[in-house]
Amino acid sequence: MPILPEHKEILLTQSESKTLPEWVDYFGGQYDKKTISNFIYHNKRKPKKLDKTTKSMIQSQNARKYRINQDYFKTWSRDMAYILGLWFADGCIYSGKMFDITLHAKDKYVLKRIAEKLNYEGPLYDYVDR
Repeated sequence: MPILPEHKEILLTQSESKTLPEWVDYFGGQYDKKTISNFIYHNKRKPKKLDKTTKSMIQSQNARKYRINQDYFKTWSRDMAYILGLWFADGCIYSGKMFDITLHAKDKYVLKRIAEKLNYEGPLYDYVDR
């Protein structure tokens, strides 16, 4: 959908006052981020930049294949300490992007409980003859 003339005027005069996601919300989802971005940059304007924390959080969420509670380890608890200890004792991080915890097959219930605590929505895998 093309941008309405009154919305074009708002974007031309106030483009730097909001980030692209804020502009999408401002117009009630009437235009997508790409449409607004193309219009703003075509008219040699720039939207407000995202702060580093917000940008990092968005990139992190978009990089994940499966959903997980990213804030779980921000609050100390007994369960959090147990999971962290298990991860350090029986886990591994690959290329700074992926991790696994390797346990005996009869202990799969432990991983299921951890997945529940972390609100992990992906599958748990069984490996044979590693």
